[in-house]
Amino acid sequence: MTSRTAGPVNRARMTESAAGYAAAIFVRGSAKPADVVFLIDGSSATRSEFPSIRQMIRRVVDQLDVGLDRVRVSVVQYSDDPKPEFLLNEYSTKGEVQQAVSKLASMGGSRLNTGRALEWVSRNIYQRSAGSRVEDGVPQFLILVTGGKSSDDVSTQADQLKRNQVAPVAIGSRNADRDELRQISLKPELVYTVDSFQQLSRVEPQLINSVKTISTADIIQSYVPVVDEGGLDIGKKDIIFLIDGSDSTGPNGIAHIRDFIISIVQKLTVHPDKVRVAIVQYSDRSKTEFSLKTHYDKQSVVSAIKRLRQIGGRSSELAKAIDYVLDNELKTSAGARLQEASQHLVVLSGRRSTQPVTLSGPLLKNKRVNCIGVGTGNADRAQLREIATSQEDVFTVATFPDLPRVKENVILRLSGVAGVPSPPDVTPSKSYRYQHFYLINGPYCKGEV
Repeated sequence: MTSRTAGPVNRARMTESAAGYAAAIFVRGSAKPADVVFLIDGSSATRSEFPSIRQMIRRVVDQLDVGLDRVRVSVVQYSDDPKPEFLLNEYSTKGEVQQAVSKLASMGGSRLNTGRALEWVSRNIYQRSAGSRVEDGVPQFLILVTGGKSSDDVSTQADQLKRNQVAPVAIGSRNADRDELRQISLKPELVYTVDSFQQLSRVEPQLINSVKTISTADIIQSYVPVVDEGGLDIGKKDIIFLIDGSDSTGPNGIAHIRDFIISIVQKLTVHPDKVRVAIVQYSDRSKTEFSLKTHYDKQSVVSAIKRLRQIGGRSSELAKAIDYVLDNELKTSAGARLQEASQHLVVLSGRRSTQPVTLSGPLLKNKRVNCIGVGTGNADRAQLREIATSQEDVFTVATFPDLPRVKENVILRLSGVAGVPSPPDVTPSKSYRYQHFYLINGPYCKGEV
């Protein structure tokens, strides 16, 4: 279970401290202080209704006692990526904020990456340097206005905001996903839906009341930690997925690879002292998506995998990619536990490497990295044998959609247990105690190997 860092006693002290500070400011000022961040949908899909969103912000701000020692306001627009319009400490008067809001224009964009935007806001806006007073016990609010379902996962990012004592309020139009809005909001009562953004005025009274009445103590007490359902305990393992992001893989191939990795991660106990996971994507170059030290719980890892996008590239240079992993990710500085845990590499290939891999196998063995090769489509089985720890560490499937057929065998190999009898076109596995990474390569093709 994912638990809070503060125990009941510390939590009570935090609540008392926050309430005391807020009360002190209330006496000095004319209203309860608060930091209010508007995170608004700026995608092309909502461009025609963007003026209604802008007017809603103006009306809400008009009802708040804006000032640096009272209510601070920030606006961040998002679509594919977030775009800060102004920070919490950028304007000191209501007039300045209203003038800035009146100049807002839709940024446009094809995707709605709400999860990425939530994470960015958490890291960049709710910070003292950006004007946030969370450390002083001032209530923190996030008012999300969105016109559709997110293209990426929002659960981990929303949970992190609430864990950091931010109260998300979710407002969605008819195309938004209500379950997703509930997942984002601090509590169900802070979810509002309208048929169109022209009707935003209907929810403004409740929205303004929430900002004026919810305290930091309320936010702390309302937070319910996300439950991590655990998984198979296979000991201390550092697992790195190296994914072929070349042009030949295609969007369908990448989608099946993502699903395959997620299905494995879901079975494992992801924890700082158990299983750590990293992903590196490659083609004619290599790119670290996240390292072993980046995410320490299953939900965060799964969310990061879902956000993965193909990097593109004409070739799949497998030997260079393996060198990159060994030189950059199999390091203590990247989160690898060289003395405490085993490291693991599983190669999934859908085509022949444009580079010879003759030296890669011995190099992996010398580093005590156990390598499993999984081939799809036009993969070169001989190359897989060269890099795998043994011939029995090579599996083949016909197409990317067939990858689930070898999932259990891969998990058993990671567990140090002999594999079960393989389905057709799959080479059986056996137990071998070494270190693994996941190296995934190949196009979405229909040819049998």
